[in-house]
This record gives sequence, C-alpha cells and structure tokens, in this order.
Amino acid sequence: MKSLNKFFILALALTLSFASFSSDLDDPNSQSVKQAKEAVKLAEPDDYITLAQSAEICFLLKENTEQALSWIDQSLNIKETPYNLEIKADFLASIGDKSLATNYYLKAVLAADESSLDTHNSRIQDKLLSLR
Repeated sequence: MKSLNKFFILALALTLSFASFSSDLDDPNSQSVKQAKEAVKLAEPDDYITLAQSAEICFLLKENTEQALSWIDQSLNIKETPYNLEIKADFLASIGDKSLATNYYLKAVLAADESSLDTHNSRIQDKLLSLR
C-alpha cells in the first residue's frame, strides 16, 4: 500500500508540474514541490527512482533545488542509471557548469549503451552536442 501511495503522489506531482508549469514558477511553495517532498518522505531507502523523479520536478520548476540536488546525489549513490545521470547533467547544464554536465552526459551515454537504451542514448547525445 505504501508503494501505491508513493506512486500515486509522484504521478500526481508529475502531472501537476507539467499542467501548471507557469503558475508553479510564481509559487515558491508549489503543490508539485510539496508532492515531490512527500513522495521522497514515503519512499523506501533504496528507491532511487522516486529520488530522481522528485529532483527532476524541482529542477524543472527551479524550486527547492538545493534539496533536489541532494536527492539526485542520493539516487546516484544507490544506482547510476541513464535517467538519473541525465537529470544531474541537465541540472548542471542549466546552471552553466558545462564541463561537469558533459561528464554526467557521457556517463549516461555509457550507462545507456550497457542497458541497450538506444532512443534514450540518442537524446542524451543530442544534449551533449548542444553543450559545445
């Protein structure tokens, strides 16, 4: 039941973050960020996906980024995947740290190669090229 609640909260947060993106930018305590925080609070200690998804929401909304950075680092410490590596790289690129972003995009490409995620790999490579 706890996993179902966590999934519902995260799905709702993702939906709200995209449906109300412009209004969330004006609200420092947006519902989407609150729901992301709640999802992390309900997550199992090894749930790297919820940590990454919640961090992504905060990065997209440019809110709670310090805590989101902690979440994405926790996610990466649990398991490095193309998804969480890409989220970290996207954040670093957004704050102008092209060198570190490049490193994370390269790690994501390698991780995608290992897991045979060709379409994911292509998107990451496009992002990597755009940094140049």
